Amino acid sequence: MITMKRSRVFILVSVAIALVDGIFVYSNNVMASRTLDKTLEEEGTRLRSSFNLILDRTYSNMLGMATFIANNQDVLRLFDNGVKAAIQEGGGAGGPRAAAFRQQLLDAVEPSWQQVQKNFDVRQLHFHFGPNITSFLRVHRPDRFGDDLKDIRYTLVDTFNEHKSRVGFETGRVYAGLRGVLPLRLADNESGEEEFVGTLEVGTSFATTLEIVDRRLGRGVGVLLNRDHVEETMWPDFIKKRFPTSLGACNCVIEAQSRNGLEHIISAAVNQGIDFSKDATSIVELDSKYYTLTLFGFRDYLGTRQPDRANVGTVVFWSDADDQITAHHRGMLFNVIYGVATFLFIEVIIFFGFRFALSRLEQEVAGKTKELSEKAAELEELSITDRLTALYNRLKLDETFKYEIERAKRYDTPLSVIILDVDHFKSVNDTHGHQVGDMILVELAQILRENIRTSDFAGRWGGEEFLVICPQTDLKGGQALAEKLRIMIEKNTFSVVGQKTSSFGVATLNPNETEEELMARADAALYKAKNNGRNLVETGT
Repeated sequence: MITMKRSRVFILVSVAIALVDGIFVYSNNVMASRTLDKTLEEEGTRLRSSFNLILDRTYSNMLGMATFIANNQDVLRLFDNGVKAAIQEGGGAGGPRAAAFRQQLLDAVEPSWQQVQKNFDVRQLHFHFGPNITSFLRVHRPDRFGDDLKDIRYTLVDTFNEHKSRVGFETGRVYAGLRGVLPLRLADNESGEEEFVGTLEVGTSFATTLEIVDRRLGRGVGVLLNRDHVEETMWPDFIKKRFPTSLGACNCVIEAQSRNGLEHIISAAVNQGIDFSKDATSIVELDSKYYTLTLFGFRDYLGTRQPDRANVGTVVFWSDADDQITAHHRGMLFNVIYGVATFLFIEVIIFFGFRFALSRLEQEVAGKTKELSEKAAELEELSITDRLTALYNRLKLDETFKYEIERAKRYDTPLSVIILDVDHFKSVNDTHGHQVGDMILVELAQILRENIRTSDFAGRWGGEEFLVICPQTDLKGGQALAEKLRIMIEKNTFSVVGQKTSSFGVATLNPNETEEELMARADAALYKAKNNGRNLVETGT
């Protein structure tokens, strides 16, 4: 009887231990899955923020390119004469006089257009006149002109109505892409007063922007357009050329992608029930491999003005997640094995093993916690540091830039920025290879690190561009620091290539100025230094 009672007690205790152990394993696995989901969600948020930052920079550069051409008064006079001729000849495409001025305008802007195309991968340059926003000259397709764009091109409509520059994504008759539109103002020869005569549009595809995003974030990225939206806007013959096939699974077309293989990822995602209309980061399995897939919708220009308008497409990020998912599965398997082993261990030494097992478990948890804390610290450092130069990366610079602007405005202290670019850096990569180019950037970063103040912030802005943020520094101080850095770089003997120089743009924060406006002035100063012969320091006004 006693033996039977002991057996019953042992069985009851064993069942209780097994139940507790099972709950423990289940809870750990649920927590691991939630941690993975949270990690994916945070990654999606970070990718979206980075994408938008780079896209804003692209729009800023496009307006700068348009301004470069629009500032030529001779070009504007040719355009104005052509518009007047077209109107006198019945509007639309006009007649022979309009055609003659159109050809003269094309001849005048062709050299600048070729240079912009070569340096910045711009694919569209377009002049328009009112009131129906009629195409006067597509420099990229000079055989297409005279059509009215009032009903499909809202960046143009707003620029015509408000006489202010506009940027955004729009789908036109020929291309879908990123657009920057400037109002054109012609100065009167006698009075000097400016008259609005039309608009100039610069357009590019997502291709170059996606390449930059891929390089900086280390993930494939693509842009999908809704098929219905494309068919409503573009000329049919250009749809056939640009998008010969569509992805029926998502009723979309691929506008651009930084790597091959996006169509296979999309097909696998649709087969797994992923909803492309929702913003989310998910795991996709394809050919026995795992990928993280981040989706978020994007709006065209009209969508930014009308919140109730549907998205016109989706931005897609994808990357190899085999290591991440394998580690997750191993962790869950480890939890199961650990639970079974613990149960057997407790069964064998039920009286003495419990405390021992609990002590070991606490030690293991403490060790894992410490390890995770150390890993978290390492990841935090990596997240703000450029891998090549060990300076701050773009994300950290953006964060610091916003903080220092707010601080300067709050305490009414000066703030200057210095943007520098290695002169003729492309020739280094072309002649000596990218490894030597990387060595040059590392050595230049060391010069910056050794010659700025402890209160300054230096980082890699992108490619061969660097940014120095100088708190409590006026324009004179920023210019002096830039000149010091220029001389140190000029005197330095770089590995393999010997002497190299850099061009500098300096700008100081004005009252009520935004960070974009401050950077635009610094960028303009840098371009001025480049145009004036390089190895110079110029200031932005």
